[in-house]
Amino acid sequence: MKESNKFMLLVFLTFSISIFYYIELFRNIKLWLYDIRNCFNDMYFFSFLIDHMHIITYIFLFLLFSILLVNGIIKNSIYLSNIIRFYWRLKKQIHKNKNSILINTKKPTAFNIFNKIFLSKSLMKNLTFSELKIVLLHEKIHKQNKDFYKILFINLTLNFLPDLISSRLKNKFSLLIEHEVDKKVIEKVNPEIYASVLLKTYKINLDVPQINSYVKTRVESILYEKDIFIKYKYFIYSILALVSLSYITHILRICFCGM
Repeated sequence: MKESNKFMLLVFLTFSISIFYYIELFRNIKLWLYDIRNCFNDMYFFSFLIDHMHIITYIFLFLLFSILLVNGIIKNSIYLSNIIRFYWRLKKQIHKNKNSILINTKKPTAFNIFNKIFLSKSLMKNLTFSELKIVLLHEKIHKQNKDFYKILFINLTLNFLPDLISSRLKNKFSLLIEHEVDKKVIEKVNPEIYASVLLKTYKINLDVPQINSYVKTRVESILYEKDIFIKYKYFIYSILALVSLSYITHILRICFCGM
């Protein structure tokens, strides 16, 4: 299995279990609030805290998950609307080519959106024909791998996490898919030539996000045949923690004040 697919699978599992746990919290929230309201007036404060500590923790987790859920929905709405708006802007200035779609932009650029390759006409002025073929090959492999949809899925899923965590995971995933494309490219192109194209696009500040991402790491990987791996232990820990929390929440749904 590709590393990027493994990454997606673990993100999907973690997200699914998180949703399951949130539903479990949601199902019990009325019971917990009712229990706290009734017990608070009939118990000493410290006894109340001891007996209800787990329920207070559950309510806190429910509020935290709710905030993340609302924040994720807002971010995804903005993200999707930006993609659609950007795509429709592009459609107004496209000139179809056999292998790609040419656009009129002053800044040289190349990218893949909705599994369509877009190249700016100004790109041809900055690269030689052979270099342009390498950029196009790179984008074609992204298209074959359906990387746009992979990135879309990862962004929509990780947007439910805090920005500090989601941005790091998105960057790691982006590095993974670029590494997978690089390995495919050097099967057809000399590694040194491909590395020089990467460096050239970086030096001329070419607006090619896929090409210019993590240039140093990727050039080292290309020239020295280094593989790039992601540590998945944090995903495993998160999944185990969520499963454990779900089990504990199911077992300890009520307080001990009636015992």
